[in-house]
Amino acid sequence: MSERLAQLGELCTCGRQAVTVYITERFGEVGYCGRSDGGDRMRPCPFCQGERHEGRCPSYRLRLVGEDEGVRISHRVGGAS
Repeated sequence: MSERLAQLGELCTCGRQAVTVYITERFGEVGYCGRSDGGDRMRPCPFCQGERHEGRCPSYRLRLVGEDEGVRISHRVGGAS
């Protein structure tokens, strides 16, 4: 397995902005935010909109394609706007 720095918009399996992207044989590129808490458990899964998963969501994508899929990214990276 190898890794690289994440680019803006690449997501962890919990839905946060990724800091590292692991390149795996089984799942391809998988983002990691550096926190192992599983994300915000009070909100639905950001990838399938269902209940949160114990592991990786089967619908996980490194990047959300767009609002046409019914999902919006509200992450801010860096300073305030």
